Amino acid sequence: MVRAPSDVPWQSDERTFRICVFEGADSRLSTFDYSRTSLTTVLEQCAWRSDEEARLWALAVVVQTSAGEPGGLVWLSGTDYRTRPSRPSGWRARREMQDRYLAARTRRGEAPLLPDGRRLIRMFFDHGRTLPLWETFTDHYTIERGALPLTPGLERDLATWQETWEDRSPDPAPGDDETFLTTAWALHARLERELEDIAEVRPDFC
Repeated sequence: MVRAPSDVPWQSDERTFRICVFEGADSRLSTFDYSRTSLTTVLEQCAWRSDEEARLWALAVVVQTSAGEPGGLVWLSGTDYRTRPSRPSGWRARREMQDRYLAARTRRGEAPLLPDGRRLIRMFFDHGRTLPLWETFTDHYTIERGALPLTPGLERDLATWQETWEDRSPDPAPGDDETFLTTAWALHARLERELEDIAEVRPDFC
């Protein structure tokens, strides 16, 4: 149901934005608060504070709770990069940060590497592929067998998972989706272990 702004109990244009900038391999954090300003202005500040995407950044609204209690953050773009995501929404927020950072590096003619110097390997399924692995902003966007230092067993299991997705019914039986995703997360964990020294593996299937 569509409701007019006047239908809600209260409205306010008083808010504090917080820009979080993460720098270097250890994601050193700097924060900058802005009050009584527009979202457009704050987004311009995000670009400036990050040196035009040379550093990772995230943007939140500071939410104050009861008097005397610490406030919280509602993320508008990105998330706390220092914390490993535990939910799909967290991975999607991390993806937003990484993609704009890597896109900016590509525009500057720099190698598409994360701040810690590692590559970013994306894991998701698509039609007509051998492996469900991808590397954005590179000349070899799709990753074929033998391109990464994976054990034969893991490479085989990834290919099998991709084939299983290709052969799935458009109307899977109850429980099939859960089983499929359980396998996906197990493969993702194995990928992380085998590529830990050279790449972050991002579960874009979630």
